[in-house]
Amino acid sequence: MGLNRLEILGHVGQDPRITNFDDGGSVAQFSIAVTEKGYTSRDGRQVEDHTEWFNIVARNGIAKVVEQYVHKGDKVYLDGKVKTRQYTAQDGSTRS
Repeated sequence: MGLNRLEILGHVGQDPRITNFDDGGSVAQFSIAVTEKGYTSRDGRQVEDHTEWFNIVARNGIAKVVEQYVHKGDKVYLDGKVKTRQYTAQDGSTRS
């Protein structure tokens, strides 16, 4: 048995890019920034803010909701699963 679940609370980095297909399907792609605030430790050491970026892909019905309601700067909560993929970038490098 396994568990693949992710919860993200952050801000949308840019307006979603929506792709509509001839068969009625659609995909929404956007990024979310999650920032952990910095702090000062008891010994006086400064820990800086740290921002992690997540690339989000939503399909079909959820993509339609994203298209209508999600915009750059909005604070959003996502509950979903992680799925990684590899691809070859324009410069020939492999990315995931």
